Amino acid sequence: MEKFFAFRRYLRSCKGLFILGVIAGFITAIASGAGVPFFIKVVFSKVFESEQGTYTGLEILLIAAQLPGIFLLRGLTGYFNQYWMNNCGLTILKGIRSDLFAKLQHLPLAYHNKNKSGDLLSRILSDTTLLQNTLQESANDLFRQPLQVIVAFGMLIYLSIQESQVVFIVFILLASPLAAIPAILVGLRLKKHGLDMQQSQSEMTEGLSENFDSATEVRTFNLQEQQISIFEGFLSKLFKKQMKVVKYERMAQPLVEFLAAVLIAFTFVFCYQNSVPLSTFLAVGGVMFMTYDPLKRVFRLYGNIQKCQGAIDRINEILHEPDSMKDPDMPVQCEIIEGRISFENVSFGYANVPVLKNLSAEIEPGSVVALVGPSGAGKSTFAKLIPRLYEISYGSIQIDGTDIRHFTKENLRSNIAVVTQHPVLFNDTLFNNILIGRPNASKKEIYQASKDAHAHEFIAGFEKGYETYAGERGDQLSGGQRQRIAIARAFLRNSPILILDEATSALDSHSEEEIQSALRSLVIGKTVIIIAHRFSTIRLADSIFVFEDGQLLASGNHDQLYEADPLYTALYNKQM
Repeated sequence: MEKFFAFRRYLRSCKGLFILGVIAGFITAIASGAGVPFFIKVVFSKVFESEQGTYTGLEILLIAAQLPGIFLLRGLTGYFNQYWMNNCGLTILKGIRSDLFAKLQHLPLAYHNKNKSGDLLSRILSDTTLLQNTLQESANDLFRQPLQVIVAFGMLIYLSIQESQVVFIVFILLASPLAAIPAILVGLRLKKHGLDMQQSQSEMTEGLSENFDSATEVRTFNLQEQQISIFEGFLSKLFKKQMKVVKYERMAQPLVEFLAAVLIAFTFVFCYQNSVPLSTFLAVGGVMFMTYDPLKRVFRLYGNIQKCQGAIDRINEILHEPDSMKDPDMPVQCEIIEGRISFENVSFGYANVPVLKNLSAEIEPGSVVALVGPSGAGKSTFAKLIPRLYEISYGSIQIDGTDIRHFTKENLRSNIAVVTQHPVLFNDTLFNNILIGRPNASKKEIYQASKDAHAHEFIAGFEKGYETYAGERGDQLSGGQRQRIAIARAFLRNSPILILDEATSALDSHSEEEIQSALRSLVIGKTVIIIAHRFSTIRLADSIFVFEDGQLLASGNHDQLYEADPLYTALYNKQM
């Protein structure tokens, strides 16, 4: 329950509606818990047991009208209670989902690498959906139902005092805690099985995500039946967890009903043996009737909150995850930079596996540097550390003599353009996909960037031109077309530092030659880092860095390295 209330800070935006909802719920509770029993005890007894004589038709109508009046008041206040409290519940959920997504956007790539995307997706969707259902039910019942029970018990005590039945009061006070024992025991089991259910849901979502991402491989290797079998396994496991939750969820109701029946039976015997008037007995029965349903709802609410604890824990893990790459308290403003990049004794690894080992390098401003070496040598990692996508383990990376950790991440990355081997396009128009490079760019600048990247020709060939949608992950375009869009995006950004990570790998020889021609004019005045396996793509380089096993073995131009470095010579001869 304490974890459930940890989200109360989101209540501030709807505090006024929350207060109104509580007031409406309080009125509903009074009308439900005391209104009907009071009407039976006072009004009915006054009419049927009065010795003052008969009432006129009008008087009877006015007396009778009080009962629907009570139910009208109960209905109206109950409606507004549910409406306002649901408004608050959904507002809280909106704030949680917004903060959850925002936190994931700002957590470093290292966090996403160690957490599977399917699990994160499950936390945002299924965990918050469970929280949503609990919040909505809580919004209706969290205050109104307990108040109704309290008011009803107060009415029972009032009636008992009227009839001087102190023993009955003592029994009610002793029996009430006993009714809560089943709910508490069941709630403890629900907490455990609720967490198991959410984890199984996460595993299934993860399997779905993996299957959708590997649709081509599933079909080319005829893995359909295998994938169906795996998914059915996820479904069976989830079904078993869900049924355990259902078993304990539904267990509390018959237990509460049995205890309520025992209490009513005792009341019947007690009232008969103590010659309690019929009007009082009916009033007590009315109180118990108005108490029975709220008690069931309170116990069900308690069970749902317990079941939701696992989802809350999983959501809180993200919300309270510390940011290992915080911006400095007093950042240096990175405005106009020359582009000198220095690595000083840099070490870095993924999940404690070293990738770069005590590496030092100097890249002159305005120079074009190519990174070559076997796969896994650390070339891409070297480039990813410059925009601070990962935090180094040891050493320092500097731009123009300032450690990149002294800049804000946003400011640093605004001065760096990156084109990866597998660029991501969003399911938006081609125009907007290029506009990502610089959101305030004009149409003329976007068209020019597209022409420089040799993308304008194929874009103009589409029926809708720049308004053509790229599709999910850009699947409406070929690999080469996606890379040209990404290159146009980088050209539009016009940053002083440009990183090309296998940026021309999906282009044919003719297209690559066109891009190389465009690059010759666009790299002027920029510091450019080119990662390439094909030696034909490094002809623009002023200098070449040779990597092996996370270390910088040698640097120089092609002729120097071909004569002096055996690894470079072997790589070049093998390919050419």
